[in-house]
Amino acid sequence: VGTNTMAEIAIPCGKCVTVDYSSSETVSFPGGLHIVGKLHFPPSASVTIETPHVIVQGVLKMEKPALGNTVKLLLSGTDDVSLYPYDACCAEVAMTPIFGVSCDKSCGMKQNVGKKPIAVAGGKLEISTVDPTCPSWTTLK
Repeated sequence: VGTNTMAEIAIPCGKCVTVDYSSSETVSFPGGLHIVGKLHFPPSASVTIETPHVIVQGVLKMEKPALGNTVKLLLSGTDDVSLYPYDACCAEVAMTPIFGVSCDKSCGMKQNVGKKPIAVAGGKLEISTVDPTCPSWTTLK
């Protein structure tokens, strides 16, 4: 994926994109990341994604990284972000070799989701990066 665009990068409905960065590099999406299809980080992925927001209306899947690998989402920026319901407000735009999204800024269904959000709206997170035998909570006394 090229990162020389200020446009929001979108993964359209029906598309599955697998992250193949494995050298721990930082990849910047200065216009944000909008997942309507599926974005998959397999165990072989090792990357830092820098972006002002991640909007998930599809599936964001992160598997436990292989030994020595890390996957990080670094949220940057100071502006509020609007979430536009994809079906009601947006259309896909072909931008070879990446995908873009064009949303109607006057859409009455948009919602402010604040600064630096990871917003899930009608989508799902499949994040299994911790050993399932590790306790994730405890009773406080």
